[in-house]
Amino acid sequence: MLQPRAWKLRFVNSPPPMIFTFSRIEAEDGSPIAIELLDAATNARVTSDLQLEIVALNADIAEESFTTEEFNRNILRPREGKPPLLAGDLTVTLEDGVGVVSGDVTFTENSSWTRCKLGAKVRQQGGVVEAISRAFLCRDRPGGECEYTT
Repeated sequence: MLQPRAWKLRFVNSPPPMIFTFSRIEAEDGSPIAIELLDAATNARVTSDLQLEIVALNADIAEESFTTEEFNRNILRPREGKPPLLAGDLTVTLEDGVGVVSGDVTFTENSSWTRCKLGAKVRQQGGVVEAISRAFLCRDRPGGECEYTT
């Protein structure tokens, strides 16, 4: 029988409903996107220092009740011959259980073939539930035709 994972990651805030390519990914109020580590049973913050990886996810993945395998299957990979979908420092270091996505993380392209969410996972394999943001549109700047849709 599988043991429940004791800790989980959570986005404290999420990107706005629409972002533009090559624009900094930040929260609706302009603050950095923050992620925290919680005890899965109590939702109390766990004061641990971990390194996380930020990824782009297919928006069809549920924000609750997913497995690590589902999370990994839904990571968006770049299209053939294209650069990585996300650029910048995709590592977040938690200090005392909280960390922020650096200001240089951007989407390098958008696509009409999928919707998008941000995901966060522990870089080292471990028993920590990954985090998933809410879905958003990503449009070319300025005024591109292709977009992620919700």
